[in-house]
Amino acid sequence: MSARRWDRTRTAVAVAAVTMVTLAGTTAAQAVTGADEGANEGYRFAARIQIGGELGRGCSGALVAPQWVLTAKACVGAGTPAGIPAEAVTVTVGRTDLRATTGSVLPGTWLAPHPDRDVVLIRLSTRVTDVPVVPIGTAAPRTGDELRLLGFGRTATAWVPDRLHGATAAVGAVGAATLDLTATSPSGATVCKGDAGGPAVRTSGGRTELVAVHHLSGQQGCLDASGTTPQVVETRVDDLAGWIAATAVAGCSTAGATLGADQDGVSSAMGDWTGDCSADILNQNTAGELHVFRGTGNLSGLFPSPRRKVGAGWTLTAMPRMISGDFNGDGRTDLIGQNAAGDLRAWPSTGDLSADDRLFPATSGVLVGTGWRTTQVESIVTADVDGDGRTDIIGRYADGRLRTWRSTGDLSADGRLLTGASWQSPKVFTPAAYPRLLAADVTGDRRADLIAQDADGQLFAWSSTGDFTGATPLWQEPARLIGTGWKESQVPLIATGDVTGDGRADLGARYTDGRLRFWASTGDLSADGRLLAGANSLITGTFTAAAYPRILIGDADHDGRADVVLQASDGRLLAYRSTGDASADGRLFPGPAAGVGVGWTVAAYPRIF
Repeated sequence: MSARRWDRTRTAVAVAAVTMVTLAGTTAAQAVTGADEGANEGYRFAARIQIGGELGRGCSGALVAPQWVLTAKACVGAGTPAGIPAEAVTVTVGRTDLRATTGSVLPGTWLAPHPDRDVVLIRLSTRVTDVPVVPIGTAAPRTGDELRLLGFGRTATAWVPDRLHGATAAVGAVGAATLDLTATSPSGATVCKGDAGGPAVRTSGGRTELVAVHHLSGQQGCLDASGTTPQVVETRVDDLAGWIAATAVAGCSTAGATLGADQDGVSSAMGDWTGDCSADILNQNTAGELHVFRGTGNLSGLFPSPRRKVGAGWTLTAMPRMISGDFNGDGRTDLIGQNAAGDLRAWPSTGDLSADDRLFPATSGVLVGTGWRTTQVESIVTADVDGDGRTDIIGRYADGRLRTWRSTGDLSADGRLLTGASWQSPKVFTPAAYPRLLAADVTGDRRADLIAQDADGQLFAWSSTGDFTGATPLWQEPARLIGTGWKESQVPLIATGDVTGDGRADLGARYTDGRLRFWASTGDLSADGRLLAGANSLITGTFTAAAYPRILIGDADHDGRADVVLQASDGRLLAYRSTGDASADGRLFPGPAAGVGVGWTVAAYPRIF
């Protein structure tokens, strides 16, 4: 039976192939007659995965990276390709008792199936920071080893249990991709339908590690099942640590921003300087000091004191441009400054805001490039172009040449960050022909796409291939027309951010009359006019540039959806929480706005992000 079918049966994993059924069931997973693990804090990495909206259509998994859960392909459909899930995927993790309120309940926004193993990684809308991930096993299982089988699926007595269960089994034959298990308890405990993809773990010396996930079952002991064998077949994952690490990259801090002497034209992404996937805020005062307020994730007290001084000497003259992004891929926003001589220097974030001058303790930073004066490189765009979890840098030269550098992630010494592959577009993007450039992952494939507004106000998008080798263009031709009427005289500010929480960057426009509208990205760049053809929503109110000089985008409340923070001309900071619903005007950001700061005038703080 497929994991995606809704019925009231439950599958246990068995060795005898003739009687085995896939474990992907339509109920939460748990071991059939195993012990109740609903109060075991050591297993908080176990995940319950719901497919669609029908109760019981689901399976189990394990949190293997802060933003990724591993499960069986059968959970989402064995033939499902990489990409946005066809049906809604909801993951509960950090909650061994589903009746509790601990942990997180998050949408799954992207599927990454293994090419030849029955496992798939599900990307969550935001990073889980309060649940330790389960490490991947470092040694192959051996015959006779004991593993603990976990899951939220059906039991011997319950259709849809609300607590995690576990059972112990012994390893039998070990194959290249699978292994056989036999229950060791007298009751013949095994796993049942809804347990598909659940973790099989090994504990030794106080360390619990993931060895395999549930694959097939004989169903013995499962409620209303006719299986006669308690044996189980598992999919090995102990040899997939490299694939998991390469695929399950962080993504909350890779958008980044570039600020010059003003912040006009494109909204700024608020940094995640601490790496918890909640937006923090940085300001630069007139004396050139940098201060960061850590975001709490709670709009009723979003940016509380104390602020922390994190830098000095960052005046508009000394540092004409400030650039942010997760350049080393550690999940925290880093800072790059371009000085008057055109040098780029980077300060990797430590994430430490416990006291002043701890976030960027290095006094001189790391040199990452020269020749970046505004007379040479007209604009700088930051984004994760190849989807590796590190922010890359796009430079547009004064003559319109567009060159993209792939971040190596190495900020350990001078001259190492941008020494990897780079790609120069054969197309010329002069400032006169294309007044605005930006990059955002509008397709949801983890790779930031290129967006350009031409002199006629047409908005074009080029899908990123992520390929820096030159075998294929980095920016895929042909470009797709995604909108008209976007001249700066009509739309003085363009905003980007995943305001709907579906893993795709959406686009917002502030019109000259102060209207602020967001379009939900459909992810479709297969033809002209498709990307922004879906839902859109107007924020109720008038937000002229005179009244609200700056618009910041970031996930302020840690729910996986980007929120809007407006800087008012009188210095107030006002936060609008996104509901994710862009189906009609007034629904996406219904308000009322929460006051999250005072005294933030443009005169006092020339730059903020």
